[in-house]
Amino acid sequence: MKSFLEEQDIEVSYYIPNRIKEGYGVKKNILEEFKNIGYSLVITVDTGITAIEEAKFAKSIGLDMIITDHHEMQEELPEAVAVVDLKRKDIEIDGFKDIAGCFVAFKLVEAIATELRTFWRRLYEIYGTCSYWNNSRCNANSRWKQDYSFTWYRIIKKENKW
Repeated sequence: MKSFLEEQDIEVSYYIPNRIKEGYGVKKNILEEFKNIGYSLVITVDTGITAIEEAKFAKSIGLDMIITDHHEMQEELPEAVAVVDLKRKDIEIDGFKDIAGCFVAFKLVEAIATELRTFWRRLYEIYGTCSYWNNSRCNANSRWKQDYSFTWYRIIKKENKW
């Protein structure tokens, strides 16, 4: 995600929490720090589907969020520009409920690249890496790319109205 956005000349920073000291999940103080630095968008990778209060906080301080996750959602979705998670209860894509978080983020990158009509040279190198991590759970083959890439794109377009 970071590399792709940087190659599109977008200023990017990142934060990886120390799970032992800080626990798991999106934190309000980090969202506030990003806002104070001057960022207007936070994209989560592999976290955020349960960040209901944190997403409301981000919205209240004028910080947009795109959440990419693969964990189980609660009854309510976080208020975000987009929530990309195949375990959402309002979508049905058979056979891909157990993919890794990196693959969800990859599909967002692929959808953004499609929207920008750009080719990112590392896209399918990363696809191969994510496929490796997913190979025990989903068959990441050409059928995935043909049948499901467009589905992801539609989900993102529908939610974001890009």
